[in-house]
Amino acid sequence: MRNFCIIILANIVLETAIPIVVVASGLTGLMIAPANWMATIPAAVQMASAAIFAAMISRLMIRYGRRFGFMVCSISMALGGIGSVMTIIAASFWGFTLCQALIGLGLLGINFFRYAAAEAATEHLKASASSLTLASGLIAVPIGGMFFAISTNLLAPVHFAGAYMIVCAIGMVGTAILLGLNMPAAEVSAVPKQQWRSELRRLFTLPTIPLVLLTTSAGHGAMLLTMMPASIAMVDSGFTPTHSAHLISLHLLAMFAPGLITGQVIQKIGFQWVICLGVGFQFMGFILGSVGGVMSLVSLAFYIPLIASGISWNFMFLGGTHGINLIKDNSLRASVQGLNETGLAVLSTIFVLCSAPIFAFLSWPYLLLISAVIVLTLPTIGFVIERRIPS
Repeated sequence: MRNFCIIILANIVLETAIPIVVVASGLTGLMIAPANWMATIPAAVQMASAAIFAAMISRLMIRYGRRFGFMVCSISMALGGIGSVMTIIAASFWGFTLCQALIGLGLLGINFFRYAAAEAATEHLKASASSLTLASGLIAVPIGGMFFAISTNLLAPVHFAGAYMIVCAIGMVGTAILLGLNMPAAEVSAVPKQQWRSELRRLFTLPTIPLVLLTTSAGHGAMLLTMMPASIAMVDSGFTPTHSAHLISLHLLAMFAPGLITGQVIQKIGFQWVICLGVGFQFMGFILGSVGGVMSLVSLAFYIPLIASGISWNFMFLGGTHGINLIKDNSLRASVQGLNETGLAVLSTIFVLCSAPIFAFLSWPYLLLISAVIVLTLPTIGFVIERRIPS
């Protein structure tokens, strides 16, 4: 119980950085980038960093324990925050972009909290533990939004530098909290490399794994494809950065709020049906948003797709997480966690990197339409593969 409480507290603290980074990275990129279409490159580097380091962090947690891996990530967040402050002041776009790699590693650690929470819970509470960990973001998001508002003039006249000063402080506080975590390496014991590779190959003969990997990647990637340029799109439509922060905060609340009940829903109807609900809801949200964009209906074009996307992401993300948590072997499960985070981060990097050019050269409605196709296609492929693999 003590470990679970520490995980929840650390998750709340570190997640307060998410609304700050989501809004500030795109707008800072827009402010100092050589061209508008390059504005989301820093955010894409965050995702690429997660893709590069996900497997490494998972293996570090196997070998040295959850605390060590989490602290590597939280310290990286602090270093990336202070580095971003200095590069924004210097108006160095590529320096700022490089610092986002450190922040990306810090944000990666947050994704592993849901796995650690399930390990700290009893067998029949694993789905609820992951779900409640995600739901704790309900506390983090308003705090993060408040911090962003406070940071606006913190280091005036340099815009957004103060936001990253707060990100640095968040990383330092998170590190201090994680010192109390006691989940030793023995809880996720390692296996010989040859055996691990053999088991990993065998894993892809199991019907649920391709579905889980494609579902979490589709839900997360399509959500990021729209979330990252949303701030830029709103400012381009005549709104202020404060309005953008409000939209992102609502989106993040929609991501975390269903976590209060998603675990119970998974236990009642199964994670596959929860994934189906997420896919359907996200697809409809993007279609309605695309129609709203064409008709210049601001509420329909921005708020409906981002809120729907947040709720759907929760269903798909936690549905996939529960599928992974059903793997009995501790070491193999940890390896699949790393594989899942890597695949998720790779696709997310591609989607985020493409988001600004798609918005710049096509428009917001077309961006939403492309997201709808992605969120329908990848899980459908996963379900087809699942049906073809013998039970």
